[in-house]
Amino acid sequence: MDKLRSIFPVVTDDYSLCHMPASEVNDTEFEEMVAFTQIANIVVPVQNMIVNRTEDILRDTVVPTFWQHFSKSAGRNSGFKKFYNAVMYLYDSYTCFSEIYDRLVRFRKRTNLKKQIYELSCPHSALKLILRASLFSHYLLEHENIIKQFYEAALKMEDSEENEWCIICSQKKECNCLNLFKETNRKLGEMHLLEPLVGQDLTDLIYGYIHSYIQKICKDSFDTHFIRTLEKVRH
Repeated sequence: MDKLRSIFPVVTDDYSLCHMPASEVNDTEFEEMVAFTQIANIVVPVQNMIVNRTEDILRDTVVPTFWQHFSKSAGRNSGFKKFYNAVMYLYDSYTCFSEIYDRLVRFRKRTNLKKQIYELSCPHSALKLILRASLFSHYLLEHENIIKQFYEAALKMEDSEENEWCIICSQKKECNCLNLFKETNRKLGEMHLLEPLVGQDLTDLIYGYIHSYIQKICKDSFDTHFIRTLEKVRH
């Protein structure tokens, strides 16, 4: 069992072990662990234990900590940093689990285990499903405010090309805020959370942004045309 805990630290009661840098799996120890599970006829229970502990840790520790970043925003652009920090924390946790699930993939191949996880044959797909389900089991409508602040700030940042100062950090435009925005989206996409977590909020923001932009363009165009007409009439 010690080898099992070493290779799959998620089965321990100490969640901090899951956040330790992944150590190289010794081939001999891995084969001994595989042999032990086969002799004891616990191949399927081992997979079940890994999945169950993943659900427990995500539901009870990781996800609540993620949503704690969404506390009421104090500053105008503080939501940008809050959402970025929340996603970075979630991604770090996901990466740790992903490394463990790499080993689960190897374990399944070595033991010829075909039993699916939530009707999914790929453990990594199951991990993403568990993460998504755990995340939305704690979701509150008030969390939308931080998400909207993040993408609203990003849209304004993209639209303020003539301004040499960043509207988020108030530094010169050579700052790193745009890269933080891209990094956040990339990592959400890697976890398959971009669309389910921010899709509707982002769609609403973009719709409102386009609507305002069209109104402004139409108004400016109408005003210019109207002024020219008046000038012609006057002369």
